[in-house]
Amino acid sequence: MKDLYADSLGELRELMRAKKDSPSEDLEASLTRSKATEPANNACITVCKDEPREAAKLSEYAGPETPKKLSGS
Repeated sequence: MKDLYADSLGELRELMRAKKDSPSEDLEASLTRSKATEPANNACITVCKDEPREAAKLSEYAGPETPKKLSGS
C-alpha cells in the first residue's frame, strides 16, 4: 500500500503533474488505508467510492488546461 501520509499535498500534485502518480492510485491507497484503520479509529463515516473514482479517472484524461476536481487546479 502506498504511504500517502508520507507526502504533502504539494508533493502529490507535482508527482501527478509529472505523471509519476495518478489520482486513481492515490484514491485507492486512501480507501485501503481507511478500511485498514477503521477498527482502531471506530469512526462512524459513510465512504463514497463511485463518484471519487469517476472524478479521479476523468482528471487523468483531461487536458492540461482543464480544471480538475482532484488535482488542486
